[in-house]
Amino acid sequence: MATDSELSIVLTRRADATIWQKTWEECPWATFFESPDWAAVFVHTFGDVYELHPLEIAFSDGAVAIVPGVSGKRMRGRVKMLECSPGGTYGGPISVDNLQSRHLDLLINEVKSQFPNVSLRINPYLLSNLKNPGYSDGDFTQNIDLLLPEGPFNELFRKRRIFAYARKAKDLGYFIKPASVGHLENFHNLYVEASTQWGEVAKVYSLSFFRKLVESPMCDFLGCYDDSGELVGGGLFVRSVNHAISWLAIINPECKKKGIFDFFYYEVIFHYRNEGLKYFDFNPSGGIEGVVWFKDKFQPDRLPAPVIIGKSFLVKVVDSLNKIMKRYG
Repeated sequence: MATDSELSIVLTRRADATIWQKTWEECPWATFFESPDWAAVFVHTFGDVYELHPLEIAFSDGAVAIVPGVSGKRMRGRVKMLECSPGGTYGGPISVDNLQSRHLDLLINEVKSQFPNVSLRINPYLLSNLKNPGYSDGDFTQNIDLLLPEGPFNELFRKRRIFAYARKAKDLGYFIKPASVGHLENFHNLYVEASTQWGEVAKVYSLSFFRKLVESPMCDFLGCYDDSGELVGGGLFVRSVNHAISWLAIINPECKKKGIFDFFYYEVIFHYRNEGLKYFDFNPSGGIEGVVWFKDKFQPDRLPAPVIIGKSFLVKVVDSLNKIMKRYG
C-alpha cells in the first residue's frame, strides 16, 4: 500500500451513473444526499440550470471515490459551477474503499483545481471515521446514535422534558403516521408560510420539488395529526442504509406552543430506531441559534460538517458587488 507521501490521484473523470448508484448503496457512511436520487430532484426541478455531474476519482493505491454533484452555469453561461452539495447538503465523497485523511486532502484539492467554482460539504460520518481529519472548523450537524442501549437512549428524552411533552401530546390525541401524497400541498403551504418568518433563506422550494422528492422510495413523508385527524405539520425524512435525516419538518405555530414539535421528533426518532437504522441526523442548521437550541434538547452529538467553497476571481468580484448593491440598493 502506498504511504501518504507516495499516494496520488491517477484518474479523474465524469462518473458513470451505474457506478455512482452502486457505490452509494454499498458505502457505509453514505447518506441520501449523496445519492443519484437527490441530484435528480434538482435536475428535474431546475433543469434549465443544472445537469448531473458526478466525479470518479481513482488513487494510486487502488482506492476509488465518487464525488456526487450537479453542474450549473452563472453569468449567462460564462462561469461553470460544480455543486457537490446541492441544497447545502452532504457532498461525499463516498466509496466502498477505506478512505483515509490523505485521500480526502488529495480529492478536495483535485476537485478545486478542476472546478474553481465549487461547493462541497464534507460528509460528517466519513470525517468521524478518519484520524486527524483536519476539517473540524465550521458548520456541524446534530446526530443521535439509534443503537444506544435502551437505558441511555431513553435518558436522552428526559433531561429537557421531551418525554413529558410526548406523553401530554398523546393524551391530547396527537399522533404521527405516513402522510398521503394528497396532504403534500397542505404541508407545502405550511412550509411557504413558515419561510416568511425565517428571514433571508437561500431558496424556497416549489411544490414540484416536494413532489419529485417524495417519489423516491428513500424519502418518507410523515404527518403529524390532531385528535380530529387534521394535518398540523409533518416532515420529509430521507434514508440510506444506515442513516435517517430530517430534511424539513414544519409544525403549525400554535402547536409549537404546546410542545407538539418536541412530540413529533420524539416519535420520528423512535420510528427510525425501530426500523433498525444506526443514526438519526437533524441536518446542519447553518448556525441559526434557535434551530440549534431546539435540536440540542434531544442531547445529540455534534459532528463537524464543514463546507469547502471555491470561487474564481470573477465570481468573487461579482458576489461582492451584489452584496454592496443589496445593502445600498
